[in-house]
Amino acid sequence: MTIDRHILVGRDVYSRDDLKVGEIKGVTGDAEFVIVSQPPSHDLLIPMDELHEIRGRLEIQRTRSYLDGAPDVQPDHLTLDDRQRLEEFYRTRAA
Repeated sequence: MTIDRHILVGRDVYSRDDLKVGEIKGVTGDAEFVIVSQPPSHDLLIPMDELHEIRGRLEIQRTRSYLDGAPDVQPDHLTLDDRQRLEEFYRTRAA
């Protein structure tokens, strides 16, 4: 199912182990990643194509502990290196 990126802000994201990952606070300009706010002040970037709507809620088929190891990047200042690190993280690691 395709998710409309315009209605994502404010929705919660859950991991495959049924734990809340955080709340979507935006989408990157190219709509490649959603920006998920995690307490206390950390933002997590998740590839848009990793999100799935299941029974009315957004889920990512990765564990919460896996996502805790995601690269720390600034969503409003994504560099080519940041993008490569994110792509490698989501492509090569088993969840």
